[in-house]
Amino acid sequence: MKLKARIITWQVISLMLSLVVYLPASSRAALSELDPVTILAEPIPSASLNASTTHQNQFSEQRLIERGMTTYSDLNRQIANFHFIDAGVGSYTQGFSLRGLTNTDIFSDPAVVIYIDDVPYSNAGTVMGNWLNAETVTVYRGPEPGRLGKNAYAGAIVINSKQPSNTLRTALSYETGTYAQQKVTTTLSGALVNDQVYASVSGEYQARDAFLYNSYLNTTPDEQEHVTGQAMLKWLPNSAFDIRLIVTQQDFDYGATRWVNLASPDFFTVTSNVDEQLEQQADSQALRIAYTGDDYQWLSVSSRRYWSMNPNVEDFDLTPEPLLREQTLSEQAYSQEWRLQPKAFNSTWDWQIGLFYSHIEKQGVVNSWFYDIFVQKCVKTTQHKSIFGLRASRLSRFPAHQTLFSVTHRLY
Repeated sequence: MKLKARIITWQVISLMLSLVVYLPASSRAALSELDPVTILAEPIPSASLNASTTHQNQFSEQRLIERGMTTYSDLNRQIANFHFIDAGVGSYTQGFSLRGLTNTDIFSDPAVVIYIDDVPYSNAGTVMGNWLNAETVTVYRGPEPGRLGKNAYAGAIVINSKQPSNTLRTALSYETGTYAQQKVTTTLSGALVNDQVYASVSGEYQARDAFLYNSYLNTTPDEQEHVTGQAMLKWLPNSAFDIRLIVTQQDFDYGATRWVNLASPDFFTVTSNVDEQLEQQADSQALRIAYTGDDYQWLSVSSRRYWSMNPNVEDFDLTPEPLLREQTLSEQAYSQEWRLQPKAFNSTWDWQIGLFYSHIEKQGVVNSWFYDIFVQKCVKTTQHKSIFGLRASRLSRFPAHQTLFSVTHRLY
């Protein structure tokens, strides 16, 4: 009986709703007519050599500020299928992954290549610090064998710094947080000679107290202090040439690696019998020469980058037992890249061609103690030579067709 009563009740409610819906229009409130809305948008351009509308994300300076993006890990929340891996050993063993492709740890060829002001980084392990004075950050979510000299089979992250002008610009920011965390970032740019010689200087200082407590040595081992500096000197001898000298210096002190025993009741307490250390340093110098003629553009980028981890002292057993490893690693990389292309990508046939060469030297020493001493040394030299380019045609109303090529020769 209860079920039958409920069915009758729902039938009555449905009938009342139907009467409300189908009342004559005259008995309902008059409808108001909204003003027309016009949506304007530019047509999506056809695919070309200098832009792709389907597989790249670009963040302007304003978007970087609005979204609080200053590090590579911030891209995790912005780019589909992108993942930044931080193993807690500074830049050593970190990784960049796109579309399921990633580099292996310890200085393998990068799947995702990093370019800063047209200077390529040799591998993921030498990429340190935050972005300084960045104007645009572009992420290419796909292979770029014809656009960039450094082979990027998963994708590329291209960062361009803000260029100085005749206007004097200064910026200063300060951040603070728990564990006495503090970060100071500053930028100064302007003209040394109006319309000819410009300069910019950027720097960042970071420090914070330790998370960990070593109950065996009664110390706080992982206090951190980082210093980063970047300077650019730009010379415009005439309307055709743009010559830039770019210098960077980085000195990072991580204190100790943050290894803890998962079986410990307190993840923030360790009992190591050694004073663990992790310090990394890097410096780079680059000469960028760009020429823009009546019909063609030419770019030459020469760079040197030195990275070292000295020292890295780790207690592998996380106890007072004598099990220890000490590492010193270094890498020195030289690269040269040339690119030639039309001045404007708007002709029937667009193209780009380039040459790339790099010479990389890696050295490492590992000392291990386990009731004895084991010493291992390694030296490795790698050379990369490649010719790359791409071509696009607009012979019909359909989107441009692209042909990419890259020939790479690698010597060990």
